[in-house]
Amino acid sequence: SMPGKSPGLFTSGNSGGLFAAETWLIRGQNSLMFEKNPLFIVDGMPLQNYSINGEALNGSLSGLSINDIAPEEIAKVTVLNGGAACAIYGSDASNGIIIIETKRGHFKQGLKVSLSSSYTWDKGATWPEFQNAFGAGYGPTVDLRGTPGIDHDREFRLNDEGERLYPNSWSSFGPAMNGQDVLWWDGTMRSWSAQPDNFQSLFTEGHTASNGIAIVHGGNHHGVRLSYNKMDHAGIWAGSELQRHGFGLNANYRFTKQFTGGISAQYIQLHTQTPPPSLERVTGFGFPRSSKTDLLKQSFNTENGYLISAAEAPHISYRNPMR
Repeated sequence: SMPGKSPGLFTSGNSGGLFAAETWLIRGQNSLMFEKNPLFIVDGMPLQNYSINGEALNGSLSGLSINDIAPEEIAKVTVLNGGAACAIYGSDASNGIIIIETKRGHFKQGLKVSLSSSYTWDKGATWPEFQNAFGAGYGPTVDLRGTPGIDHDREFRLNDEGERLYPNSWSSFGPAMNGQDVLWWDGTMRSWSAQPDNFQSLFTEGHTASNGIAIVHGGNHHGVRLSYNKMDHAGIWAGSELQRHGFGLNANYRFTKQFTGGISAQYIQLHTQTPPPSLERVTGFGFPRSSKTDLLKQSFNTENGYLISAAEAPHISYRNPMR
């Protein structure tokens, strides 16, 4: 709802969902280096809002996120841009500032207890279109460096018994899928045919359950607010889970009519399992139409979730064992 209340403010999510930071823009792109996120100030403390996306996390999305602050804890949001922002925080605020004030106890408020609860469902809205003619492999115009051992004529390689071998490739320029018998990388003979739902089967319905409690007490000289929020999130990427526990303390004390002191503290604990990858790693390359999703899930599913890299599963071979 923030973009609708603040002219020129734009925000967009990403494939990481609640696991990663959103992209925020205040009045367009301000940097040729694509450093576009504004500086966030939460109760006077600067907070960077960014995602980590790369080989360090095997293509998964994670990072510091303003999403880690429960919406129930936010009392006021102020957006600053241009000279007003830089005058206060310097070059760190070159893309603007979003100032967030969390809820606090007020003087003479008495004792109040509030509860909050919400539940939402998520599902994929649209899906990319894939070709269903050619399976895994390289075509004659692919890999111009001429890497040794790569077949460039869209024909299967054969073992000593004359059996077709599953192409050792994540590209989708291989042999035409006409139902041929092919020896897969696990040593099983299967049909070489299109799997029209293999991409969609990587996803499932997601849900998010949030519950919170806040206790507020305000007297003549003090105001205190204690809060606890818990969120359980299961993403649409199969096996992705996020649990967040948030504890908040906000207290004010009036020493004199002219002097008031306060303290604000937030403790957030996150537990994640199988963070979703960036979608370009799935749709941009590396997901041929001949792949059988169920077979991949069986190979990488463990009691701790789905493995996301070869480094985590050295006993699993990505390559055809016959090659």
